[in-house]
Amino acid sequence: ATRLPRRAIQLFRGVALLIAATIFALSNLGALPVGGTAMALEGWRLYFAVGANFVFGAPNGWAPPQRATPASFPAACDIGADGVSITLSSRTTIQHRRGMVAACARRGGSATPKPLLYQEPPAAAVAWAAEPASATSVANVAGPAYTTPAAATASAGPVPAGYPSRGAPYDLSESPGPERTSTMSCNFDTCHSTIVFQRFAEPGVPAVGDLGVAKLRIRGSNTNAVQPADPTWPCGFLLNPQCSSTTVALSLHDNLSSPGTVTNTCIVKKDGVPITGTTFDVDLRAACGNVSIDSSQLQRATIAITQDLIRKPPTTLCNFWWFGTYFPCPPVTASIDYSWLEASTENQPPLPMNATEAVNANTSMNFFGPVFMPHNQIIVRWNGTTFGSPVFAGGVVAEALASATESMTSTVGALASPRTKTIRRLRAYLGSGGNRRLRGTADVSVSDQTATLPDGSVVPTRHLVVLAWRLCDVGAPSSATTAPKCP
Repeated sequence: ATRLPRRAIQLFRGVALLIAATIFALSNLGALPVGGTAMALEGWRLYFAVGANFVFGAPNGWAPPQRATPASFPAACDIGADGVSITLSSRTTIQHRRGMVAACARRGGSATPKPLLYQEPPAAAVAWAAEPASATSVANVAGPAYTTPAAATASAGPVPAGYPSRGAPYDLSESPGPERTSTMSCNFDTCHSTIVFQRFAEPGVPAVGDLGVAKLRIRGSNTNAVQPADPTWPCGFLLNPQCSSTTVALSLHDNLSSPGTVTNTCIVKKDGVPITGTTFDVDLRAACGNVSIDSSQLQRATIAITQDLIRKPPTTLCNFWWFGTYFPCPPVTASIDYSWLEASTENQPPLPMNATEAVNANTSMNFFGPVFMPHNQIIVRWNGTTFGSPVFAGGVVAEALASATESMTSTVGALASPRTKTIRRLRAYLGSGGNRRLRGTADVSVSDQTATLPDGSVVPTRHLVVLAWRLCDVGAPSSATTAPKCP
C-alpha cells in the first residue's frame, strides 16, 4: 500500500494528539460535554500510539481535573452513565499500539445503550488517475527504440474532458512548450517497437478495493502507418489485409509475498495506433478477463506498449540509387506525447483496526457498549497480561475478528461478551463437501453463565445442551429458501 513519508506521519500524529489533548482538557474543565456526546471522525487513521490514557464517557473512580491513572482501568468510564457514540467514516481506522483506552456507550435516556462505535459503509466508486513513474525503451531486430521515453510521462495539454480530480493531476510540466514527445522512426515495411511504463502509484489513490474501470490512455501520433478505415489506403481487406496495431501487456506484481514477482500478465491487442489529435484508449480490465485485480496491484504494475506499424505503399518511386545518391522511401514514425491511467475503485474498505492488550505495560483498549463495524477487520494483539474484562463488553459486529499473541509469554484474554445473559438456539449441520451430502443435524441450546465479570458483563457461552440430533444421508440442494434437515 502507498505510505506517507515517515516525517509526514510523525507530524500528522503530533497534530492529531495535540487536538485530542485539547478536546480532553476542555472536557475535563467542563468547557465541553463529557457524557452523552456523539462524535464523528473522518480521516486517514486515528492513532493511539503514545503512553497516554484516554477515557470516552463519564469518569468512574477518578475526578477531573485529575487524570485517570492505570488503576482506574479497564472501567475508567461509568458504564451506567451517558457515554459517547462514535461514528467513523469509511476511510477511518483505529490503530492502538500503546496507552490505555476505555469507552462507554451513550444511552440518551434509555436503558439500552446506543452503538458505541459505528463505521459507515464503504463509499461509492472513486475515480482516480495515475501517471507512470518511469519509462524505458530498447531497440530490437524488428524495430528501433523510442527516443527520450521519459518525454511520454508529461504533456503540454490540453487536459482531456472528464479527467479525474483524484490522484495524479494531468502533467502540464511541458506547457507552454516546447512539447516533447518520445518518437520512433523506422524504414522497414513492418516495424515493431516497444515502450515500457512502470509504477502508477499516486498519493490520495485508494490503496485497496475492487477495481472497477481501468483504462490506459495514450496521446500520440503517427505518419505513413496503415490504419483501419484509412481513406487513402484502407486495410483489413483482401488486397491489404494487415493493419497497424497496438498490443498492451499488463504485468501484475505481488509485492507482498514475493517482491517483484510477476503473478499475472494480461495482453490485449487493438487494431490501430494513436493518430494526431486523438486519444487512444485500451481497456485493461477487459484484457484481464476473470483475473481479480485490486487497486494496489494496478498501481505497482508494469505496462508494455508495443506498436506494430505497417508502412503505407509509397506514392512515388523510392528506395533506389541514382548517380551515387540514395532516394529512400518515407519512414513510418510514431510518437507518444503522454500516457496515463484512468481507473475507479469500488468497495473500498478501511485498513484493519488494531487493538493491543498488555496491561503490564499500561496498554489496553476496552469498549463498554455495542461495536458495529461490519465492513472492517479487527485484530486484537495480546502482548502481555490482560484484564478480566473482554475487549468488547457489549457485543461486536465485524467483517472479521482476529486474535493473535505476539510473544510466548502473552496471556490471551476475552475478546467479546454480551451485557446481559442470553440463551440462543441453533441448528448444527454435518455434511460432506464435494458431493453435497447432508449427514446429520443437531439442535443445540447455548447459554451464557449467570456470573458477571468486574465490568458488569456476563461470562459468554459456557453452557451447551444438545436438544435433539438425527443422522441421515440425503442430498443437499444447491440452493434453497429454507435450511435442509434430516427426515
